[in-house]
Amino acid sequence: SDRAAAFMAMGIHADAILFLTDVKGFLMDGKVVEKLTIEEARGLLPKTGFGMQKKILAGIEAVEAGVGEVIIASGFGPEPLSNALAHTGCTVMTRA
Repeated sequence: SDRAAAFMAMGIHADAILFLTDVKGFLMDGKVVEKLTIEEARGLLPKTGFGMQKKILAGIEAVEAGVGEVIIASGFGPEPLSNALAHTGCTVMTRA
């Protein structure tokens, strides 16, 4: 479903795609990585669990195809969409 969402975002030339998950974003050593380039994301893939790998790979494809940013955020807690779109407590992946 992550890749399907990424392909939809690519197809409509979206500015952003938002992946909601059960964790706060892309975590390294228990902390949210707030900003991530697609090159950094590629390098961290071997250290990533399967569920997050799918989101990272779909995000890389989306950014390479022209989507401006990928947001990975928790779907739990108060106002998850507003917080994610405000880049609060989540991971934002971009080309550079």
